[in-house]
Order: sequence, then C-alpha cells, then structure tokens
Amino acid sequence: MVTKPGESTLEVGQALITNHAGRCLAILPMHVAEEALAPTLRYLGTQRAILGAIEELQDLGDDLAVGLVRGEIERNCGHGIGGFSRAVNSRLAESNQGSLRTVNGDGSFGYFPVSWIDDDRELYIRIVPTMANQPIRKGMSGSLLMSASQVPVGMLLNVSTRSGVGTVMRIDRLLERVERSGTSKPIGANPQASLATTPSSGTPTAQTAQFKIVSWSAPSAGPEHGTEKLNSLTEGDGYWLTEANHQRVTLELELPVTKLTRLISFDVSGLPPEQQPVSAEVLVSSGEAGRYRSAWGGALKFDEGGRHRVEFGESSVKGVKLVLYPQKSPTGHHPVGLKSIVIGP
Repeated sequence: MVTKPGESTLEVGQALITNHAGRCLAILPMHVAEEALAPTLRYLGTQRAILGAIEELQDLGDDLAVGLVRGEIERNCGHGIGGFSRAVNSRLAESNQGSLRTVNGDGSFGYFPVSWIDDDRELYIRIVPTMANQPIRKGMSGSLLMSASQVPVGMLLNVSTRSGVGTVMRIDRLLERVERSGTSKPIGANPQASLATTPSSGTPTAQTAQFKIVSWSAPSAGPEHGTEKLNSLTEGDGYWLTEANHQRVTLELELPVTKLTRLISFDVSGLPPEQQPVSAEVLVSSGEAGRYRSAWGGALKFDEGGRHRVEFGESSVKGVKLVLYPQKSPTGHHPVGLKSIVIGP
C-alpha cells in the first residue's frame, strides 16, 4: 500500500514489491508516486504493519515507475522478478473475466471482479467492473489484474472518470521495462531522481552517510521530516519527526563497517521542547542479524546546544537499535523527533 508521509492511513495507491539482481524494487504507476510526493509503503498482512519508503524513483514512461525500497520491507521483499508468468495471451484466453487484487486495511487480499473489453496484444488491456454499480476506485491504481486462474497478467495504471474504463499494462511488458531500467545497478545518490532536478541539501550521499536506516516503527510526519534527516550534519536541514502511536518509536541503524565505539550523540537543536524525546534505550549489535544487547538506557538531558552524549562500554558496533520515548501529552498525540544522530568516534 502506497501512502503519503504523515498520512499513513490515507491510501494513494498500491505497488508491486519484487526483487531483482539483489535489489528490492517497488513497481507502481508514476502518478501514484507523484501524488504521494515522497512515497511511503505499508506492508500489511503480518502481525504488525511493516514500513518502508521508495527512493531513486525512475519514470519508465506510460505512467509506469520503479524505485528502490528502503526500510524493513527490504527484509520481506516479494517474489523474484523472474518468478512471474509472462504467458499473458494464454491466460487472457481462459476467460474474459478476472479480478483486481487489492490490499485491504487489515492486510487481507480483496478481489474486485472485472471483465476485459479490449486487449491490443502489445501493451494494454482495458477493463470494466463486472458489476456496473461498483466502479473501480482511484486508490486501486497499482493493483494487479488477475486472470480467471488467479495468475497476474497486468497492473492497473489508471481509470477514466468519464467512462469508468481501467487501463492495465500487461505484466510481460511491464517486467521488460523494469529489467531494462538499470535497477540492477546503482542509480545514483539522489532519492526520487525523476521528481527533483537537484539533490536536496539534507540528503546524504553514499559517500557521506555514516549509517543506513534499515527500519523504523512509525512513519515520518511529512516529506520534509524523513528519516534521511538523521544522517545529515548540515545546519538548517530540518529534522526527523514522527508520531509515537504506541508510546515509543524504534529506529534500527546499520553502519557500513563494524567500528569500535562507546559513544552516540543525539541532537535536537531547532526542535520545540514538546517534540524532543524524554528518554531512550540504546541496543548494539556486532553484526549478527537480530542479536542486540542493551548498552544504555535512561533520561535524555540536552545541553544548551540541544545535544546529549550517551556513553557505554566500548563495543564493536555494526548495528544500533534506538528506542525513543516521547513527552507525555494530554492530547493523546505523542510527536517525537531528532535533528541528527552521530555514532562514535
């Protein structure tokens, strides 16, 4: 499910998550990515929603886009791109009826019955609802068109508001475009390259980033408050901000190489007091996935410059998990943010 930053319950559309050449990809309509501004993802159907974001977006033409998936969804990436059947013509010949597979809010799949009224056998399939009183909704863009035998044959790109006809790109052509897009190689350091002509000043490059943010438990409060802000040491770049819906927020960081350290610094300069975390727990890992040990926990007391240094026993650190606790709020809203995090020396 594709959502806007800061509006995690508002579905903009859907995306197909797949892996190709060792990279986790999101394939979606270009207009969905543009409407979301900085597209965020919610992978549903598990015990809890798994969050992610789309970076380095490429416009593949004809309202199709592909981007790299960042966040915890990378660990739960979908089927390999080579696992999809490309025998579209034979699947369409089974019947002129099928369904759009959508994702419901509880994570279950929904199947919206449709019929195809046109197939140009090259690029597009055009569909209409089987039941005339149930139109195809806007939020269904990016849903997979399933054949009568429940095999994906295409992706819904858009729906005509006048006629109600949906335009679907065939999955064989869609996958060919993704494979030719160069997503098996680094695309560049600028997230959403096709949506901005110059890199934003707050986005760290692969050369300057001190760590990779591999998961977060709550979405950012808006596109200007993304997790990439935590990696920026430049003044005036803004800050990361989220809503601690479960009274705490967890961030998981991964360093490019294991380093010997005993220090982590938090910076909240520029944040209003009500958005500053009141306490934290620091857990560290030497590299083995999921093997964290508690290194420090306690109240955060920021100095006049808005910084707090956490010191713990010197450790070999490859991964860091941070648990942040927000200020208590009588309104029930628990915003919490940071300007930046520095690990080491």
